[in-house]
Amino acid sequence: MKKHNVLTLLITLGLSILVIFSISISVEKKALKSEVEEEVARTDEMEDIFKNYFAMRELLAQDKVDQVSAHAQKMSIQLGNLIETLESIRASSSNLKTDNLEEARKGFASLSQSMLSYLKQFGYSGKTYSFHCSMIKESWLQENDQIGNPYYGSKMFKCGKMTGMTVNGKYMEKAEGESEPSMQMKGMGGK
Repeated sequence: MKKHNVLTLLITLGLSILVIFSISISVEKKALKSEVEEEVARTDEMEDIFKNYFAMRELLAQDKVDQVSAHAQKMSIQLGNLIETLESIRASSSNLKTDNLEEARKGFASLSQSMLSYLKQFGYSGKTYSFHCSMIKESWLQENDQIGNPYYGSKMFKCGKMTGMTVNGKYMEKAEGESEPSMQMKGMGGK
């Protein structure tokens, strides 16, 4: 009778470990699947441009012309959006050729608007935070979450609030009262 109880206990223990292990693997697989789905769902502008290019090549290789124009038009729009944004960044950065601190800050405000526009449209794989200064009504980006206001410098170095950040290569707006961890969870497929 005791052998039967010990054997039952060992079988139960073994099955419990197996169930826990299976649940753990299932959770890890779901997390990985969620990350992969997020990566696939992210729109990569250059990837879309190449897809249209390859579609045109395929059609022409098959002696077909009926959809070439549609793919070329899509490609043109995608390139136009990208070029417009990049041109705005180029123009803004070119205007920063000054030794005057106030002029440099004004130019930096324009550059920051262009960079934030790019970030919102195309994302960025690095960690980036956006901040807004309500005193001067301008935004800026930085690589950490510690406020470092470029518009007032040492006078009001900590003036501003975080308005968004990149998560998994995508820009996420921060809702009023939302904390950074909840933004990260949203970006990772959380609720």
